[in-house]
Order: sequence, then structure tokens, then C-alpha cells
Amino acid sequence: MRKAFSMIELIFVIVIIGIIASITIQSIKTNPNTEDAILLISNIKYTQHLALINDLYNSKNKDWYKNRWHIEFKENSYSIKSGATFALEPLGKKEMKDIKISGNFSFDNGCKNLKYLIFDSFGRPLLTNPQDYNKPYKNENLETILKKNCKIILKLGKEKMIIKIEKETGFARFEND
Repeated sequence: MRKAFSMIELIFVIVIIGIIASITIQSIKTNPNTEDAILLISNIKYTQHLALINDLYNSKNKDWYKNRWHIEFKENSYSIKSGATFALEPLGKKEMKDIKISGNFSFDNGCKNLKYLIFDSFGRPLLTNPQDYNKPYKNENLETILKKNCKIILKLGKEKMIIKIEKETGFARFEND
């Protein structure tokens, strides 16, 4: 009766584990555009969550709605803020300011030329600059609640990732090309 493995058996198992690991590692290539898209969807949902739990209504401040939680998009970065206050990362407590992406943003459908994606206290997506509002939901003949599905396109070289934001609900997801 044997009580231990032979050296040959141990070497054989280690070689098999090495082969499996090398095949697995090659198939798990990180794609910066995909990582950016996943992070953006997560941050859209986080901003919507902040808007839902942090009702900014204040009867003493007639411009309370200008401080709604929103994402401000720039050419290759974005920030999450309410008024002049930046959101804090849930775990790191670092400001979510100028979050860089590998490529560039472009917008299509219901949000062409998007600079701000704002959420009201019901989690509904709104458009335009929050500082341009003169009423909680209307800006002189300009409807602000998202009426068409919005597409955010992240481009890096020839590769692109499309994020679709559903009208009225703000549900964010990947869209197949």
C-alpha cells in the first residue's frame, strides 16, 4: 500500500495545470474599450441610485432642481456630480471626477450632442445642462425628460461599444451592433 505520490505523478499534474493555465490566460485578454463601457454602465446606474436615494428637494431653495445628480461628459472623460459636489466612490471615498476612458464618446438617437445625463428623484433620465433649467422639468419649450432611447458609443480605434439608455426609465445596457 502506497502512502505518497511518486515524483513522476507530481510532475505530470503540474505540467497539466501549467498547460491549462496558459490556455486560459491567453483567452482572457483585457479590452480597454470593454472595460470602459462596463465602468460607464456601472457609473450610470450609480448616478441613478444617488438620485433616487438623495432627494434634493428643498422648499427654501427655489433652484433646488439645478443640483440634481448627473454625469457630465467631456471628450474622453466624465464626472459624476450634484451642483459643485462630486460623487464619492462607494468604497474608496475618492471623488468621481474626470474619469478617463481609452477612446472617445459619441452619442446617437435621443441624445445627440449630449453633455449632461441627469437623473431626477424618480430615476428618470433628463437632458441639457442642469444650470440652464428655469423650472424643474421644462426649459422654455424644451422637454428635458428623455423621450427616445439614447445610445452612447465608446470608440477606440475601429472597435466600438454601444451603451443604450432606455427612455423614461434610464435603464442602461449593452446593445449588440
